Amino acid sequence: MSGSRILTSHAGSLPRPAPLVDLYARRARGEEIDEAELANSAEAATHWVVEQQRQSGIDIPSDGEQVREAFFLYVQRRMKGFGGSWARPGGSELKNYPEFAEARRRSMAVSTAVSNFAPPMATGPIEYADQTANAEELRIFKDALSRHEGAFADAFMTAPSPGIVAMAMKNQYYDTFEEYLTAVTDALSIEYRAAIDAGFILQELCRNLGDGLIRRRFVSAQSLRCRQRI
Repeated sequence: MSGSRILTSHAGSLPRPAPLVDLYARRARGEEIDEAELANSAEAATHWVVEQQRQSGIDIPSDGEQVREAFFLYVQRRMKGFGGSWARPGGSELKNYPEFAEARRRSMAVSTAVSNFAPPMATGPIEYADQTANAEELRIFKDALSRHEGAFADAFMTAPSPGIVAMAMKNQYYDTFEEYLTAVTDALSIEYRAAIDAGFILQELCRNLGDGLIRRRFVSAQSLRCRQRI
């Protein structure tokens, strides 16, 4: 996309303002929050994070996932079929490096955050239920970009891979994992299509199980304007 220099981008998720993180964390704990305040804060944070990317010299920005409480957990609010919770095991780095595990435990004990380690499970048929939230996320990002016309070479939207959702959000409903993975892929494809139709690069997060399924069921490789973060 450039014949004169290497364009700069980044992984996708960017730090959220502390008041926004607090709202997400309180909601994740089951507390009642002002949903209008959350929506306004997330929109303001999106405009802020796009401006920070412009000032930093980023050529291909994202919305920093400001309207999502966590990079895959947000799907439970846009899809039907998830409920309950389970204790997701930690990665091998925690087992292999106990001193790191302890340091992480102490840090998490005093931090305000939404944990990815107590996610919901699939307890019913997985269906994409709320396209309004996804459309609003795209609208907010487009509006933020419009205020910096000519400043960016392109822009991208992130979306979790079917594999990370299916592995982290345990299957308690489908007879086989393959059936569950297929249902998750079909649901997520709605967001994939919406991002591309809106003119964004689609960045699939955490490439793993489901990549081949995406290409077979979603869109041909020739028309998939996609990159992957591993």
